[in-house]
Amino acid sequence: MSNETASADAAWNTHRCYTDAGQRIAAAVLKDGRVAFVDVDRQIDAVTTASVFGVTPQGRRPTPSELESFVMNEYDHLRCTWGLDEPEHVALRDPLRQAALDVQSRSELI
Repeated sequence: MSNETASADAAWNTHRCYTDAGQRIAAAVLKDGRVAFVDVDRQIDAVTTASVFGVTPQGRRPTPSELESFVMNEYDHLRCTWGLDEPEHVALRDPLRQAALDVQSRSELI
């Protein structure tokens, strides 16, 4: 996203067994390259501490697959600031939750 508006740049299901639906996550790239994300199944939202632009060629936005890999690596290594509580991030919370809820659940894939 070029600005911090309310749409997801990627949404996916990790298929980890946290719930019957799996683990559904949606993420949005912020202006500074950090990534806001919501994990609806674990009821977690956060912002990465690193910029996704550090792992993509200069001037290119990450693909959804690259964004997923980046977020999961940062999330699994706890390199995040927990909560979308900063005023500029609050508007992202509900749209990211909805994008994650719209991801196909684990049970729908079986």
